[in-house]
Amino acid sequence: GVLVVWEHYLNSKNTTDIYAQAIDNNGESKWVSYYGISINSASNIQARPQLVSDGNGGAIIAWMDYRSGNGNPDIYAQAVDSSGMLKWDIDGVAICTAYSIQTSLQLVSDGNGGAIITWMDYRSGNNNPDIYAQAIDSSGSCKWVLNGVTICTASSEQLYPKIVSDDEGGAVITWED
Repeated sequence: GVLVVWEHYLNSKNTTDIYAQAIDNNGESKWVSYYGISINSASNIQARPQLVSDGNGGAIIAWMDYRSGNGNPDIYAQAVDSSGMLKWDIDGVAICTAYSIQTSLQLVSDGNGGAIITWMDYRSGNNNPDIYAQAIDSSGSCKWVLNGVTICTASSEQLYPKIVSDDEGGAVITWED
């Protein structure tokens, strides 16, 4: 089977939320509703979800989140088990809520039920994005410093990070510079 994740437009809220569904190898929906499960219930827009397998039939899902109401997206994540039950806080856990814009996230499994997430980050205030990353363990706790570790803050722009596992619990991150 396969796990899928998407932005779901909610007419009643005039916003988008993140939904997911497991599809078995016969093409049948496995979780409660044909329409999937809600990954969080936070206000405002949640967008551009990415997912990675947790290695046990579930997934870790990360997305851009506008719940702060200041117009700048943060990064949040949620884990879902193989039966479609949310494993972490009902609204997901904060990966980065530093002031300014966090965008273009990518994630990879850490091989231990967690993930490593990387993104473009405008917190330096000079309109040139930098690259940051955060590791999250299987219980939903961030493992590195608050709001992520610096990957690259060289002058000018660092853009569109990509991430792959190093097969030893870490990752290799590349970007345009």
